[in-house]
Amino acid sequence: MYFASAFEIAHEAVESYLQACAIDLAVLLRQGPHLPVVHAEADFQSPVRVGESYCAVVESVACSARSISFSVRIAAGDERVIAIVKIVHACVDPKTGASSPIPDLLRRALTPEA
Repeated sequence: MYFASAFEIAHEAVESYLQACAIDLAVLLRQGPHLPVVHAEADFQSPVRVGESYCAVVESVACSARSISFSVRIAAGDERVIAIVKIVHACVDPKTGASSPIPDLLRRALTPEA
């Protein structure tokens, strides 16, 4: 797997996760904070072959005061882990560009147990 592809796949998994949490990303980005990626890393554990199927699953979500971290597992059809991708988004006020707290509504949608 080309390394940049892992980040694209993980990003799409996060977007699907947000949608499953009833978060309309377009509305959030128009009305709420901006959520730029401030950190991304991937640990590649096994190769994926041309034509081989895979899936991506958001395994964990963690909210700090001003950022949201997603951990995404990309696995082959035989459940062999291809990569673990971590993406961290900062919460930024769109008017000032300054770091801002995660809105409670977003925090509750992402971490219902919080």
